[in-house]
Amino acid sequence: MPRVKVKDVSPLSPASLAELVDEIWEIYPKRDLPHVFIPARLAIAEQLAAGATPDDLVRAARRYRDHVAREATAPKYVKGMAKFYSEEMWRAFVEVTVYGRTRQEWARAGQDVLEWDRLAAQEKSEEGA
Repeated sequence: MPRVKVKDVSPLSPASLAELVDEIWEIYPKRDLPHVFIPARLAIAEQLAAGATPDDLVRAARRYRDHVAREATAPKYVKGMAKFYSEEMWRAFVEVTVYGRTRQEWARAGQDVLEWDRLAAQEKSEEGA
């Protein structure tokens, strides 16, 4: 199997990809074993090539960091960054939820979706702050 190079899969320029990886690296929760940089960078580049947006990847890292802190996850149980992105675990941390439910689940329960929209927008604005 030929080696895959980041420049062959990333739609971003090398400088932009480096900035994105650095941003995610700073946000992502620390663990006992160090994260492996090159596989993490390649996994992020592959997700970008598959259509993920940089904002989604950063949001996933931020939400995973918050999840780890909220759940008091021991550092030895923090997912490796390369695996988090290459196995698409990050997608679970991008989907917008309010009180743990998606908009569709909220509507199915007969609750006001406009209220869900308001709460989701409020959460998103707090996230960006």
